[in-house]
Amino acid sequence: MRPIDAIVDYLTEHELKIATAECGAGGLIVSELLRADRGHAVVEYGVFAQSLEAKDRLIGVGDDLRRAHGATSDVVVVAMVQQILKSSAAHLVIVNTNIETHAADGASPCGRAVLGWGLRNGGRSYIHVKACVFEGDRFDQRLEMAYCGLREAIRLHGGF
Repeated sequence: MRPIDAIVDYLTEHELKIATAECGAGGLIVSELLRADRGHAVVEYGVFAQSLEAKDRLIGVGDDLRRAHGATSDVVVVAMVQQILKSSAAHLVIVNTNIETHAADGASPCGRAVLGWGLRNGGRSYIHVKACVFEGDRFDQRLEMAYCGLREAIRLHGGF
């Protein structure tokens, strides 16, 4: 069984829907889910936004917040999760920032990105944020980010 099939089986078994806002993974979370036979049943929607204007318009996180905290900051990711939770009926939300190709601060490693998850349970929402470093070429990094997001969403859901 392919890993994506096991992920979709879990989501289907628990009647969970996912919504995403992908900047760094380039839409691969939704793309991978749709590779599975029943993937369409677990996706509410996915947003892929690359330009700052599209991020503002589609995700609703403004330039002021990015300038104050940095585009790949925990603060921006929390705001992204909150926006998708607001606009979505999904049980699980996964968001990610762009993958850093150079360390603007001189300290962060290349390949670093921040991921965020939003989970709904009994009328309450929970948010989890984590910075990760992904190895390999650009595609490998994006694909690993997509699977990291999915695996962590399932792990967090199992913690309810």
